[in-house]
Amino acid sequence: MTEISPHVGHELPGDRAYSLACSYTGLASTGPVCGRPSTTHVMWPGDQEVAPTSTACDEHAEYARGFGIVDEHPTADSACCMPGSLWVEGPPSTCVIDESGVEPVLAGERELVMAS
Repeated sequence: MTEISPHVGHELPGDRAYSLACSYTGLASTGPVCGRPSTTHVMWPGDQEVAPTSTACDEHAEYARGFGIVDEHPTADSACCMPGSLWVEGPPSTCVIDESGVEPVLAGERELVMAS
């Protein structure tokens, strides 16, 4: 069974109910998760078949832009980090729920397919 990363969404207390949380953990990725509400979903460059992404609050989205992200879009009104969601290139890019009926596979078992 595959474990879901603790950096993918967090249940936030009280009036914020469930929302995506900023996954920033510091330069060495060893610090605590920022945890503030995420406003931006960013895609990083990489050689992986499935491009690495992360979520960021306003402050850490600005920080991420300084490190050469490939693409970004707001998390509001998007299916970011939902099981089975797909990143769709834009402009503007967004995340959508895959309604193809094809069973999702684990990262690394398929090629990254970007809609045009």
